[in-house]
Amino acid sequence: MNKHNKILYIDPLLQKGHVNFNNIYIKSLIKAGYNLEFVFVKDYEEQLDIDKSKVIYSLPNTLFKRNYGKLFNRLAYLIGLFFIRFSVNFKKYDFVIFSSFEEISFALSGIKKSYLINHINVSNSYESRIKFFFLDRILMANSLIVLDDKTKEYLSARGDYDLFMVPHGLPNSKVLNEELKEDFHSNILDELKKYRKVIFSPSESSSDKIFINNLIESNEFLKYLEDEKILFIYKNDIQNDKPNVMAIKGYLSQEAYDYLFLKSDVILIAYPERFKYRVSGVLLECIANNKLCAISRIEMLESFNNFFNYDPFFSSIEELIRLINSLVNYKDDNYFKNLNLLEPDFHDFFN
Repeated sequence: MNKHNKILYIDPLLQKGHVNFNNIYIKSLIKAGYNLEFVFVKDYEEQLDIDKSKVIYSLPNTLFKRNYGKLFNRLAYLIGLFFIRFSVNFKKYDFVIFSSFEEISFALSGIKKSYLINHINVSNSYESRIKFFFLDRILMANSLIVLDDKTKEYLSARGDYDLFMVPHGLPNSKVLNEELKEDFHSNILDELKKYRKVIFSPSESSSDKIFINNLIESNEFLKYLEDEKILFIYKNDIQNDKPNVMAIKGYLSQEAYDYLFLKSDVILIAYPERFKYRVSGVLLECIANNKLCAISRIEMLESFNNFFNYDPFFSSIEELIRLINSLVNYKDDNYFKNLNLLEPDFHDFFN
């Protein structure tokens, strides 16, 4: 048992995309011997693999009922932090961990001497003087856990901060539901059967939209898809009439997303150069599910090169076509390596 073992684990934001992450980190902390109690937005714990009796305070979910706009969203976040600060005695715990935070509201909250986990905070702040001003205030008063070495290197060059690198960890592998019928675009199931192979670009917000647009306008790429009977699927609210190309409009349920992810032969991760100081959840999903992927040759993604048994990177449409051609004919099914290095380990972390 750790000498200092009582931890308060707080996620003050309501983000469905962080469920996997929270489960991974909580499991790793418990495995390392720490005794955890929790603060979440009301009912969020129902999505987590935890002892629900360990939730000692719940934020009112009315703060997160809808998008109030940037200013009022931050005000709601700040109110939530004030609720936590004045309702929970931090002194009862050896350590306090915030598994997510918004930099401006957190800086104004006055919370100090906690461990914060970076997700997109540094990515959002490195080009903004205002946001970095608030992030700097936070880092001078707290410790920061980053999920990759590149972010740690960048912040180390910016200031004398208390920084720790702990990997994100891999999500659980997905389970294919062959009976999936409801809550899915009706034409997609039928369309998948018409093609020999499927390429899926699952991210819309992070994708390099210019590259994706150029890709679906490329006669060379479209001819390749047609010749090889390959379907390219991507997320976009604007439909197109290109052959062998399908744009998925609107929200995909988790079950539908998992179905499409697992049914695809290659996952396209096409991100722009400005994708920095954060990790790709889609890439981690590919690794966790042993799924072939084609990846933009940018610095943040190339830092994962040592986990591949093949070269997954491309810099142009021509390179992508050659890469896809090699991947759809790839014989070995051992795509990744060194996966233990992607898992968080909190043994002796706080000593």
